[in-house]
Amino acid sequence: GGLRHLTWELARHVDFDAVVVVDLGDGGRGPLFLDRYDDDRYDVHVSPFPLSDEAISFLVDRCDLVYTAEIGYRPDLFARLRDADVRSVLHLMPELYATDDESGDVDPDLLVTPTTWSLDRLPSRTHVLPVPVALDRFEHRSVEKVETLLHVTAPAMLDRNGTLAVLSALSRVESDCRLIVAGNGSTANLPSRVGHVTVEIRDPVDEYWRLYDDVDA
Repeated sequence: GGLRHLTWELARHVDFDAVVVVDLGDGGRGPLFLDRYDDDRYDVHVSPFPLSDEAISFLVDRCDLVYTAEIGYRPDLFARLRDADVRSVLHLMPELYATDDESGDVDPDLLVTPTTWSLDRLPSRTHVLPVPVALDRFEHRSVEKVETLLHVTAPAMLDRNGTLAVLSALSRVESDCRLIVAGNGSTANLPSRVGHVTVEIRDPVDEYWRLYDDVDA
């Protein structure tokens, strides 16, 4: 899933002292790639979901600040960290953010969000922290004509990736082109062609940047 890629790239680019990998088991969107965290720069602990007491002790013993994305992985994480004088950062997604009353959680010390979208419904102390693209993953090439497009699906809430919007736009395309549909969302009942657009379904890949190898847009 996207959250796995976001946090993995962050661990690859930031000098953390410790990393907790949360094993979601059957609830995960794919296998667990522990070899991606085989790095001498930081200590690694693997925890089931919800986050174990051992994982919290592991963090408290090594860190004075803990970062997590989207959720805390257990309701009392931020309260436990605060009791241990460890500061916390939550990189929240606006559409998934819940207030204290809804989640039963204690807010982290710092709230950041990757987008200005729906910023008005978040606490006023929220800062915008965009997620950059890992440019070293991609080979730069110029595109003179767009003939192959990519849309990535996901089983996220309320068609968050916009698959229905993409499909509804295909009949309006006026030039022959190819649309590659990839990701781990449902591709059932997708047409093979709509008007000028040929639709090709691709299997999910473990290395997300490989999706873009032969794509123009």
